[in-house]
Amino acid sequence: MSNRSWFFASEGKQQGPYPEAQLRAFIANGTVTAETLVWTEGMAGWQKAGDISGLLSGASDPPVVAPSGVPLTTGRTATGPSLSADFSIERTAYTHP
Repeated sequence: MSNRSWFFASEGKQQGPYPEAQLRAFIANGTVTAETLVWTEGMAGWQKAGDISGLLSGASDPPVVAPSGVPLTTGRTATGPSLSADFSIERTAYTHP
């Protein structure tokens, strides 16, 4: 993680500067999303956070949850159980009335 200071736009106003650790906390809690405009020194202009490589990825990402409520792995880690599914179709006799 760098020691850069970041700014972001919220409700039409510039917020910051915040250290990168704080910006990542804002990402983790949903204050900053992929659509939020952000800027740091060295950037030509404001960009959507989702367009900046590596900014939204990392250990602070919330887990993806299946409709069953079970967290799914995102492929970013090598830990956790693997998922499998049986998509075979049981063949049954069909008789037309």
